[in-house]
Amino acid sequence: MRERCCFLLMLLTAVLAGCGRSTTEPAHLVEERWPDGSLHIRRSVVSDWRGEEIHHGPVEVWYENGRQRSIGHWQHGRKHGLFTYWYENGQKKMELTNVEGRAHGRVMEWSADGQVIRDEEWRDGKRVAN
Repeated sequence: MRERCCFLLMLLTAVLAGCGRSTTEPAHLVEERWPDGSLHIRRSVVSDWRGEEIHHGPVEVWYENGRQRSIGHWQHGRKHGLFTYWYENGQKKMELTNVEGRAHGRVMEWSADGQVIRDEEWRDGKRVAN
């Protein structure tokens, strides 16, 4: 019985240690490039408890023409914070805030020529007003 308890205690300790990897490991930067060598994606990642990379920190994406496509922040694999998107012509496309992966706050969207096409209020992933 005592051996069984020791084994279960060791197993539980190993599982709990594995579950904490995403919060104890420092994030590292991953960059992906377009065929011409220009920057396509720059993102911060950590390993989850399975050893798989998940977004954690800033993520930036560029069009092949070098203009910014989007910028945002992730927290433990979920969108968290302000996200901004642009059209390829440089015009702002959308701006919204996420909290733990859900839209929360004002969501603004513009057409490619700069006209407002959406202005809504969201709470906990659900639209509450427009």
